[in-house]
Amino acid sequence: MSDQSLYVTFTMDCERIADQAPEGGGPKSWQVSEEAIRRFAEILTRKGFKGGFYIQPETAKEHSQLFLSLERKGFELGLQFHCGNFRDLSFRKYLGSYSQGEQRHILSLVKADWSAAIGRPPRSFRAGHCSTNDYTYQILYELGFRQSSSCKPARNVPAVYAVWVDAYPYARHVDPNNRLIPGNLELYEIPITVNWAKRRTERGDPLDLRVESPCSLNDHRETIDANIDQMVRLKVPMKTLVAVTHNTEYFLEKWCVLEFMADYVKESARRYGLNLVPATLEEIHLAAHGDTWPETDKGI
Repeated sequence: MSDQSLYVTFTMDCERIADQAPEGGGPKSWQVSEEAIRRFAEILTRKGFKGGFYIQPETAKEHSQLFLSLERKGFELGLQFHCGNFRDLSFRKYLGSYSQGEQRHILSLVKADWSAAIGRPPRSFRAGHCSTNDYTYQILYELGFRQSSSCKPARNVPAVYAVWVDAYPYARHVDPNNRLIPGNLELYEIPITVNWAKRRTERGDPLDLRVESPCSLNDHRETIDANIDQMVRLKVPMKTLVAVTHNTEYFLEKWCVLEFMADYVKESARRYGLNLVPATLEEIHLAAHGDTWPETDKGI
């Protein structure tokens, strides 16, 4: 680990198609989904970056061979989960609204479906809508997850149980009982990058580094610069940027925004004298350990 490094990952949440995804929506068709996934991978590869796909179980099953081929090229495959889009749509509430026992039961089912589709268990996780509560990290750890990107700093949307006000905004090991603070659990949270000075909506949602956000390229430039500047000034040991998008028509319309982000991150890192390291969530976690996993804690 070097405090002169900037670890950058681009992430795509891969949803079910829209008519099967009442919570949060999805692509119009599986063909749109596949095209978005392929273009995302092609752009990142061409620009010299790494990324990850965080995938609903049904989407993992539909595109399993595509995802496995991309994993062989260095992309990460993880689980992304909306309760309301799972199986027969019988889980109507948001993940963060469920009790400890209910959450463990639901996430066990989700992990089993994803594992059957991909052929191995997932190790990285993202909560749909960033919906969690103080049980979530401990349950993820018990189920074998070792990385998460579920924190959206400053987000305050109680309606979907996504309240991240006052959350520690940088990469860290988590506390098993308090999702907002660093701790010693061997689960590593790499938060989504946000611009805390700007709101994407009036409901308490900060502008994030999202390809399809209704904002200008200058807004993305400001988000990148402000985060790097603050991490340098505070001497944050693990400096990270996490960009997000989805496997939807919105990505296909705005692929040039991803190209801009990739180019500008390089420019900004050079200006601050940082060594830019393209990485996946798991590789960022590994770097935090100095490239050596704790011998007893490599996940399940």
